[in-house]
Amino acid sequence: MHRALGLIVSLTLLAACGGGGDGGAASQPDVFYVRASTGDDLNDGLSPATAFRTIGAALARLTDGDTVIVGPGTYREHIIDPRGGTSVQPVTFRADPTGELTGDDPDPVVIDGEGKPVTIGTSNVEPVIRLTRASFVIIDGFVVTGAAGTAGIEIRSSSSNVTVRHCQVVSNRTGGPDGIAVRDSDDVLLFNNLIFNNTGRGIAVVGRGKGSQRALLINNTIVKNRSRGIQIGTQEVNAPASKDAFLRNNIVQRNETGNIDIATGPPSSLDGFDSGFNLVFPLSDPFGYRPSNLPQATDIKTDALFVDERNGDLRLSRNSPAVDAGVEENLPGGPQAGFGSLRQRTTQSDGTPDTGRIDLGYHELPGTG
Repeated sequence: MHRALGLIVSLTLLAACGGGGDGGAASQPDVFYVRASTGDDLNDGLSPATAFRTIGAALARLTDGDTVIVGPGTYREHIIDPRGGTSVQPVTFRADPTGELTGDDPDPVVIDGEGKPVTIGTSNVEPVIRLTRASFVIIDGFVVTGAAGTAGIEIRSSSSNVTVRHCQVVSNRTGGPDGIAVRDSDDVLLFNNLIFNNTGRGIAVVGRGKGSQRALLINNTIVKNRSRGIQIGTQEVNAPASKDAFLRNNIVQRNETGNIDIATGPPSSLDGFDSGFNLVFPLSDPFGYRPSNLPQATDIKTDALFVDERNGDLRLSRNSPAVDAGVEENLPGGPQAGFGSLRQRTTQSDGTPDTGRIDLGYHELPGTG
């Protein structure tokens, strides 16, 4: 049932006027560089030596298949409604926290909305990253913080085949924002993200028009958000279902109003729901699963034992039940989906790459935590 994923290869942010499609003549993709350390928006952006200073400067030049490589540092800006790509030529936004691609010293790549909306025309928008009618977009490796209002990352209005991977979406707190919100957008992959300490939900897969179908949530760590950890669909009157969601290898722990909540409708978002090999803790009401019959035999229902959960160090202790507890077989998309990238990453405080069975939850690049 679950998917031929042209989805996972994609990373395309769309222009407000409309998304990418598969028609039209393909242009030769460019690679643009952005560097907080030495960039200048008067440059052409086509090499590390001639990098832009802001991500916004790269957005203005995007065409199908382009990649934007963003060097270490903090970028106090919003990425609002960039253009999308196609299944053959997705648009990719790639953080470079190691500095290997840009020539910078290692450091996180942070996009900080500073808790203030940005004005577009006559309206204020609050996400740090927002996609509208964008298809085939990949957002890879950023720290996203400082959102106000709706979400750290918002994927909306038929932004299909979007991938958000290897990101940390943390401390988006002004006005109750979710970590990642998927609204009326199908075939979205949320893979290997850390979603922590947001005032709203950790991940919301919802919609008012047609719902958000066939969402994939794999190897995410979703902890201490002020609302639900994962919400699929809503119980609002006449709200559409978000069907065929697929959850594997996630850690969903201590979210304040529930960990996993699937709307039963009618219509029901339980239709086609496929879940297993997740750690969910605690189970005591209201923290566990809604409906309460969702737990699977492969789920773990004990504390993940993070190194220092109170202070946000969500790497796994050596005796964590999440170590070697995941599954790699039969994940949608197969090897081309990029799940093998976890083997170059770590869940451990000493930076040891993951071996044996895959660990549950978020894996970071060694030396970048």
